[in-house]
Amino acid sequence: MSRTVHDIKYIVENNDKRESFFFSKNTMKFWGQKMSDFKVITSKSDRVFIYAPNRLDGKFMSFTCWEFIESEKTLTPCNIPDKQAMTAKELVKYIKNNF
Repeated sequence: MSRTVHDIKYIVENNDKRESFFFSKNTMKFWGQKMSDFKVITSKSDRVFIYAPNRLDGKFMSFTCWEFIESEKTLTPCNIPDKQAMTAKELVKYIKNNF
């Protein structure tokens, strides 16, 4: 099943672990993010990831990238080397080909 970032936000915020900090206004404001910045990617092995640019004082720093673990209703950080040096297109390609 294909998920949107809004689906993922709802599931994560309403799980038993209450990981609502990830999409909180304060967290997103700190990183210069909006919900519309987040994109969902499905890898070749059907793993689901979300990513968005991180900005500090309006300047691009890197990408945040998290794997959505549907069975646990949680987000887990991606271990991607040099993601601060990647473009969005390169990040998507890396995720699709390596996970």
